[in-house]
Amino acid sequence: MPHEVFICYSSYDKLVAEAVCAALESRHIRCWIAPRDVLPGSEWAEAIVDALDGSRVLALVLSSNSNTSPQVLREVGRAASKGITIIPFRIDDVTPSKTMDFFVSSHHFLDAQTGPLKKHLQRLADTVQQLLTKARVPQKSTEIAEAEEEAKREAEEARKAKEAEERGRREAELAAKEREEREAKEAKEKAKREAEEVRKAKEAEEKAEREAELAAKEKTKREAEEARKAKEAEEKAEREAELAVKEREKREAEEARKAKEAEEKAEREAELAAKKRKKKEAEEAGRAKEAEEKAAVFVERPAEPVKVKKPLLKRRWLWAGATAVLVVLISLFVFVLWETEAEQNYNAGVAFLKESQYELAILEFDKAIELDPNNARYYRERGLAYHYQIGKGEDDLALADFNKAIELDANYAAAYHSRGDLYQQKGQNDLAIADYTKSIELKPNSDHSYWKRGYAYQQKGEYDLAITDYTKAIELNPNAPHYYRYYYERGQAYLAQGRDNEAIIEFAACLVLAPQDTQNPGHLRSIQEAEQALYDLTLADLDKAIEQRPNDASAYSNRGKAYVQIGQLYSTITGPDYARTIEAYDLAIADFTKAIELEPNSAHWYGQRASVYTNKGEYNLALADCNKAIELEPKGANRYGVRGRTYRQMGEYDLALADLDKAVELDPNEAANYDERAYTYSAMGEYDLAIADFDKCLELEPNNAHFYLGRGGVYRQMGEDELAIADFEKCLELSQNPADIQRAQQALKELKG
Repeated sequence: MPHEVFICYSSYDKLVAEAVCAALESRHIRCWIAPRDVLPGSEWAEAIVDALDGSRVLALVLSSNSNTSPQVLREVGRAASKGITIIPFRIDDVTPSKTMDFFVSSHHFLDAQTGPLKKHLQRLADTVQQLLTKARVPQKSTEIAEAEEEAKREAEEARKAKEAEERGRREAELAAKEREEREAKEAKEKAKREAEEVRKAKEAEEKAEREAELAAKEKTKREAEEARKAKEAEEKAEREAELAVKEREKREAEEARKAKEAEEKAEREAELAAKKRKKKEAEEAGRAKEAEEKAAVFVERPAEPVKVKKPLLKRRWLWAGATAVLVVLISLFVFVLWETEAEQNYNAGVAFLKESQYELAILEFDKAIELDPNNARYYRERGLAYHYQIGKGEDDLALADFNKAIELDANYAAAYHSRGDLYQQKGQNDLAIADYTKSIELKPNSDHSYWKRGYAYQQKGEYDLAITDYTKAIELNPNAPHYYRYYYERGQAYLAQGRDNEAIIEFAACLVLAPQDTQNPGHLRSIQEAEQALYDLTLADLDKAIEQRPNDASAYSNRGKAYVQIGQLYSTITGPDYARTIEAYDLAIADFTKAIELEPNSAHWYGQRASVYTNKGEYNLALADCNKAIELEPKGANRYGVRGRTYRQMGEYDLALADLDKAVELDPNEAANYDERAYTYSAMGEYDLAIADFDKCLELEPNNAHFYLGRGGVYRQMGEDELAIADFEKCLELSQNPADIQRAQQALKELKG
């Protein structure tokens, strides 16, 4: 099918290049992009030249990678020599190299470094469409000139025919000689083919032996794995049974403890009642005795004054002291009883608050405040009950209670936090930030206050401050029940700044860490919004491309690669067995399978599907696809590279090295082959060889972040922490891949503590 636009890019900007292709082809502008449009078995350079010569526009994805890529410079140079319009689409803040500047300095640049990429893709599509429309108008006006040119060509052809007749005579003389030489050559080639067939037969025999050996090893490995799993299941059952016994014993001990406490409490209450009864009887006896003594002294008055004896005076002073002590004790008992009743009302209010029965909670807090009007906690909790009554307009009462709580206790961090929540809900973010800041000052380890202050900063558009607070909240309490929401909010802040790759990491982390069985409406909303944001950033445009071109294998391949990246990101965060990781890989396999159905003779699609099977640990399926890819494209270096990676994952390092050496031999300038071999050497403990291969990768592609990540990992295994840190930091500086960014950040966090 004829095309109009040639997409020129570095292999490390494939995601952006494929997004450019999808955006243009959604406007019915046919594009040519490698390797999708390179026919299997054709020469790569010839395909590139033909594609360039047949294009009207070259869309250049200009980045730090493509700026120094020799292949990109050759493609741009040929386009310039052919007068093809060049549109530089700059995605990195990079100054064109001298060679690149020579070719593109006269062309207008489209900058796509900030903001959502989707907006810049639409602008690029508009520009290309306008250029192509203008190019078609003068085409008709040249038809007459072309007709005249055709007449000239016919005259020229007549002249050439006469020359050909004369040349024919000369060629006839050489024909016999050439025929003899050709026959000799054919005989030689036949002998060579026979030798090649013998060699292939031998290789096939060796291959069959390797596969048989591999099958035996796989069987042994599976049996060992099944035995291990059975043992783990048995141990797990034993642990669970032991845990159940411990839990039962714990419950029985707790019930016994409670029964004993209840018994002791009853005994104490009975003892207290007995003491009170005895005390009351003693008081009554004392009062009776005192009355009797008074009667004895005053009833019969003698003629002479009676002189009261000292023992009687002493007894009267003792009774007066006892009475005073009794009054004090009764007052103290009333005070304690009063305070206990206030706490009971407070606790009942808190229970109602947790059950969202706000009116009942307010009634209990009212009673508590009436009994103890100077307790700051009672005002703060009643303020929360007023605040949570959404739609009842009680915020003024809530604010009054929060103010009263702070007035009673100026160091009450929770009251400042609650008042901050109220201000934030009313849109008064500056007041909210001030209160959250005071709460943090009083309680520096409050992850919740950092989170809420970050959200207030985000509402004001101060995204850097918001991100700082979200990061602090994550550091302070990684076990908080709403921990995953910190990642969600930080992702929204990154998204607002146009930092899409970092946003993808945060939304993926949110989905991985979120509880799968939550019924909280706010939590469910965050999870759903994270899923939608991740979809919009990674898959929305690719789904649209498939909808518009349902029979285009490359459209399914592009979406499959996006699913692979999402699966790798999930795997980096939680491990390869996480449900979302497996789901993403299965969706990728489905898309690559669809691409194979549409183009069954494309080795590329088999290689892509094999990589996903390897990620899932389904090695037999992976090897079957690798072998099919090699059968379709026996000189394809990447095909051997994918099979080498599969063997490495299986622990078959010798087979892996054989395939990767073959890949390097077929294409010594393809950095990806050295990359895979470096990981194999690293797995074998051959760290010096691994470093040498990573160095070669960076020599070929000095701005590839993935190679810095790999080399940093090897340095870390060697104990060279400073070199490892330098490589991980370089990876973060260059990377546009969310999974690589996540891995580098995690490694730096572990190394730096």
